Amino acid sequence: EYGCNIDSASTIIHEFGHSVEMDAYYKVGKTNFFDIIRGSPYYEISSRFLEYSFLNYLKENNILVDEVLNVIQMKNSVKVAGKHT
Repeated sequence: EYGCNIDSASTIIHEFGHSVEMDAYYKVGKTNFFDIIRGSPYYEISSRFLEYSFLNYLKENNILVDEVLNVIQMKNSVKVAGKHT
């Protein structure tokens, strides 16, 4: 389904986290994307933090709680190559 929903919004926020991290790397002179992701075992942490903070904010403020809980459950159950994503 296309359109704006909680899953789409949380994905946009997740990707924004990557842009924030990339900006920090650029500021210290690292500009090669592959060096950045290979050089940081924590590359997903800031993005995940922002994504789950957004979902938690919605849940705590009773905003579309059922959809938020479904998205959290879906994200926690998705696996790629045996790893949680």
